[in-house]
Amino acid sequence: MLKRILIIGSIVCLLGLSGAWLLGWFSGNRALADVRQMQTKLADPNMKDDERRALMEQMRSKMNSLSPDARRAAFDGMRQAFEKRSEQHIDQILAMSPAERTKAIDADIDRMEKMRAQMEANAKAAANAQNDSKKGPQGQGRRGGISSDDQRVDRLRNRLDRSTPEMRAKRNAYMQLVNARRQQRGLPPMTGRGRG
Repeated sequence: MLKRILIIGSIVCLLGLSGAWLLGWFSGNRALADVRQMQTKLADPNMKDDERRALMEQMRSKMNSLSPDARRAAFDGMRQAFEKRSEQHIDQILAMSPAERTKAIDADIDRMEKMRAQMEANAKAAANAQNDSKKGPQGQGRRGGISSDDQRVDRLRNRLDRSTPEMRAKRNAYMQLVNARRQQRGLPPMTGRGRG
């Protein structure tokens, strides 16, 4: 009995230490641990959009204090959380009745269109600010410039390596439903980066 308690206790301690290490508690980088904690909160599918945006803004400012390696690790964590949440959402939609699915897809399309309009407004404001100040090189986007073909191929290859054929099939089925509904609503289809 005592041996069993010691084994279970050791396993619990090991899991706790592993979790603490993953959260960055032993790395000496408290900012990375804070970012990872925020990422865990962001994974909550019940979080409201306003709360999610506020938390993302906090996380962005915290990430500015990270080293390039820690920042890359944090971005990987965000990507994984986003992909998990996205896959859960697609699973839910594909399991719905046709009427529920149409309502959920309409909500997704509304959210996509709101985000697109916001991004266009932000880009226009940034272009106007850049024209007014005449500072900085032209043609640079969020990622610091235009990607080469090799960089785009590498990103696509990495994305394929991170997904399974089943996940890609589900994303494709979801995007077909979204594009069919967009067409019914008189909107252009999603293409390129917007596809899943």
